Amino acid sequence: MKITNILFASTLLIGIVSCSKLDEKPESLLVSEQFYLNENQAVSAVNGTYRKLYESGQSIYNSLFQIGVEMATDDYEAGPRARNAHVRAISNLTHDASNDRMEQLWKQSYDAINASNQNIEYIALISPEKINDAIRKRLINEAKFLRALHYFNLVRWFGPVPLVLKPVTSLSTEELYVTKASEKEVYNQIIADLKDAENLPNYKSYGDNDKGRASSGAAKSILAKVYLTQQDWSNAKLKAQDVIDKEGYDLFPEFTDVFNIDKKNGIEHIFSAQFKGNSGYQGNSLASRSAPADIPGINGDYADAWHAEGGLYGTFSKQDKRLNTTFTTG
Repeated sequence: MKITNILFASTLLIGIVSCSKLDEKPESLLVSEQFYLNENQAVSAVNGTYRKLYESGQSIYNSLFQIGVEMATDDYEAGPRARNAHVRAISNLTHDASNDRMEQLWKQSYDAINASNQNIEYIALISPEKINDAIRKRLINEAKFLRALHYFNLVRWFGPVPLVLKPVTSLSTEELYVTKASEKEVYNQIIADLKDAENLPNYKSYGDNDKGRASSGAAKSILAKVYLTQQDWSNAKLKAQDVIDKEGYDLFPEFTDVFNIDKKNGIEHIFSAQFKGNSGYQGNSLASRSAPADIPGINGDYADAWHAEGGLYGTFSKQDKRLNTTFTTG
């Protein structure tokens, strides 16, 4: 590789040119040949793929789901302080293909899918002496679970979508311009990935440092929902019954415990994005985005809002124990 350096003297219009051969080994970034070399790196890679569910700001499970999906229903709307015209367009059902929130749902989903594809491809290639075989299988199945989850979201949002199952390694036309697969093809891949992910450990098998990872019960639960979405009633029933009979989930004695931080990853939580707080905008911002400024304990932005005319509040019986936990009234 030839590098040309030109030094300009401040008072002279003279260029001093030198040429030399330079063999660069980049140290400021990691590529696949420098990573996925051992078990610790494999675990770190999959951990990073989980984080793509809930990265700070406008991320998939932070606010994009709420804006891109729920805001188009009768229950939710752009709040008085909504500043983004694309958000207001979704609220008014006037959005189109140029909507930046829907674009982000697409881009971030495929970024996460590509990360899962890398995990599946490269963790399989780690030398046997560098990784425990059980950990290798678990990590690959976690990546398949996450890939299936993102494709399940995409196919329900957009219908036929590109089905990319290998890491993107270049900017070639073949890798960047992928034709859409049929919905059936996408669902077949989702089912195949989730069936592999059924081999993950039960959620109770994870130690404290691994709580919240994908589990056999999470894979079976989403698979039941996939079958339900396809109106495959018999398989949906069988898979849901499998979850009930074998995975050890249950309802909390009190409904409020679902939202209790001390009960996080408890018996009722099948799979959750692992948020912490919202300190420094590094966590879940849904409460602060949606709440008015006068809600105690929440610095409300009121950019998103409950749609009162939708009548959701009135659908709850006054004796329903969920009412006062779900709604705050002034």
